[in-house]
Amino acid sequence: MDDATIYGMTPLERDLEKSLLDLYEKWLTIGYRAARFKPMLDRKGGVASVKHLLAGNLKGESGFIRLARARKLEWTVEALLSSSRRWKPLFSDVEIEKARCRYQTALLLQE
Repeated sequence: MDDATIYGMTPLERDLEKSLLDLYEKWLTIGYRAARFKPMLDRKGGVASVKHLLAGNLKGESGFIRLARARKLEWTVEALLSSSRRWKPLFSDVEIEKARCRYQTALLLQE
């Protein structure tokens, strides 16, 4: 049994969680602490955290909005999901499309 199985995550799920932690570290470099994101990630794991974020509506102080204002859309969870088909097995087509639409729309608005 490999470590991923022991910890209840597939290798792809572990890679997603690592990628999300990498994003979190980038956010810190611009002063964005994402106070609720890290505890949610620790508690729910990467897949459930992303699903939670995608299920919600964007609010004035959401991480996506904060990163868009900082002109760091490429550091959003939505950009991560949109950048590669690698994550497709973890999410529904609707979730992937929602992430892609949010990201692409925000990019157009920044032009």
